[in-house]
Amino acid sequence: MVLKHYAMPQLYPVEKFSSYEIKEVPGSSHYHDWVDAALNGTQTTDNFDYAGPLTETVQLGNVATRVPGVTLLWDAPAVRILNSPEAHRLLTQGYRAGWMIEPVV
Repeated sequence: MVLKHYAMPQLYPVEKFSSYEIKEVPGSSHYHDWVDAALNGTQTTDNFDYAGPLTETVQLGNVATRVPGVTLLWDAPAVRILNSPEAHRLLTQGYRAGWMIEPVV
C-alpha cells in the first residue's frame, strides 16, 4: 500500500485490488481531530495503533538502507534484528545518565 499525503491510498498490485473500495474518512484536520479526541475522550483515525507500526516499518527501512544486500529478520516482540548485529546496533543509541528508556517487551 502506498499512502500519499495528497490523495487516497493506492493498493499494489493494482490488478489484484482493482475492485477493492477504500472508504474515505471525513475529517477536519489532524490538529483539530487530535484536540477533539483529547477533549471528548475519543480516538482519532491516526492514533498510535496506526502510527506505531507505521513508524516501526519506516525506521526499519532506514536501517535496511544502511546494511545493503542483507535480508533482515525482524523479531517485533523482542524488538531486535536477529541476523545482523550491525543492523541491530542501528536500532538505538546511547543515552545520557538518567534518560535511558528500557524497551517494553
